[in-house]
Amino acid sequence: MNTTRLARRLGLDGNPLRRRCDKIAVCLGALLLAAFLLSAAAIGWAGHAGAAGPQAEHTGHRLPAVRTPARAAFAGGAFGHSRILAGQAAPEGRPRTGHLAVMAREVTAAVVVTVTLGILVWCLAQAGRWVLDRRRLAAWEAAWAAVGPL
Repeated sequence: MNTTRLARRLGLDGNPLRRRCDKIAVCLGALLLAAFLLSAAAIGWAGHAGAAGPQAEHTGHRLPAVRTPARAAFAGGAFGHSRILAGQAAPEGRPRTGHLAVMAREVTAAVVVTVTLGILVWCLAQAGRWVLDRRRLAAWEAAWAAVGPL
């Protein structure tokens, strides 16, 4: 698709016959798209910041951890993060316990909020389109009422 065709499709070609409501529709669509993308990025960042929380020191060794019979703790952050008490045997043989961050709740919350935001933006776009279509039809009816009898 060449640039002239793309500019015409986006309503940026300076066509003198383009209606004002068409220009408003293009601007509202671009504004809603930008709002969705920025909000989704902010939600992702907030979810990542909340899930990162206090990180345990990474040693590069993978050892199986077993959950101890303690309650999961809920800590702060953008969405908060869940911490469970887990225990494992250290390489030297003595048992160690510590808290692990569980990210499933945060990832689920970020996905649900992003999808909900997308549905909300889509509903706003449809409502705006409905209003603009009603205005277009009213203007067309008024113009036809003026020209039709002639």
